[in-house]
Amino acid sequence: MSEHPATATVAIRRARPDEAARLTDLVIRAERFWGYAPDFMAWANDVFTVTAAHIAERPVYVLEVDGEVAGFYGFRGTVPELDLNYLMVEPVRMRTGCGTLLWNHAVATARDLGAAILTIDSDPHAEGFYRAMGAEVVGAGPKHAPGLPDWYVRKMRLLL
Repeated sequence: MSEHPATATVAIRRARPDEAARLTDLVIRAERFWGYAPDFMAWANDVFTVTAAHIAERPVYVLEVDGEVAGFYGFRGTVPELDLNYLMVEPVRMRTGCGTLLWNHAVATARDLGAAILTIDSDPHAEGFYRAMGAEVVGAGPKHAPGLPDWYVRKMRLLL
């Protein structure tokens, strides 16, 4: 399962509305990976829900590795400034290139949609990844998540 995508069969495709629960579960597993407190995870269960409507109405793409969902990304907002609402990778697939594959696809998709700016509200654990991908920190978000007094969102952006 931890095989590198370069040695596997890899495909990126549009998400289907019937995958909403599966993608929500992936978000929760990915957030849980960082060891957040139970009260944050209870809050996250509601905040990070991926809905069938979101998938039907917005560009949401799934990465499959050897036929299994390995991650996904999705946008919100409208051009010329799209927000990368989700970029999630299964914990067992982290640091195998899946995030980079999703990022590169997301950037190309945003450009194809006519976006000039891609914004990201980044978890602090993902800030280094987004910096490596060329995004810059432009601010910090509110500290509104329960149980995390030192946690805050990094506001990031990439000019396309």
